[in-house]
Amino acid sequence: MKRLLSVILIILLSLSVLPTAGAKNEVSVTYVIKPSFDFGDVRDFHEGFAAVEKGGKWGFVDKTGKEVVPLIYESVREFSEGFAWVKKDGKWGIIANPLKTKNLPVKSK
Repeated sequence: MKRLLSVILIILLSLSVLPTAGAKNEVSVTYVIKPSFDFGDVRDFHEGFAAVEKGGKWGFVDKTGKEVVPLIYESVREFSEGFAWVKKDGKWGIIANPLKTKNLPVKSK
């Protein structure tokens, strides 16, 4: 049964990549942020920001690629409901989304 399902899956995948009559095989790519190899790791966007890593430190960039939260953290989690967990000097704290709130104090866990 597994073998039959595998064969069917391979056939379906093969058919999905075959060109259709008259169709052009062109792909259009639009970058939100111009690709850059300055960062070691880049995560998905959440609430307008992506976590990025450079030299072992983490921070956040906006959709233009501008650094909006400095790369000073050992670890970060994505923004959710206006806040993100960040780790600095071995301690976890919370930072506010710069688009939603300003100058909130960091709360330690």
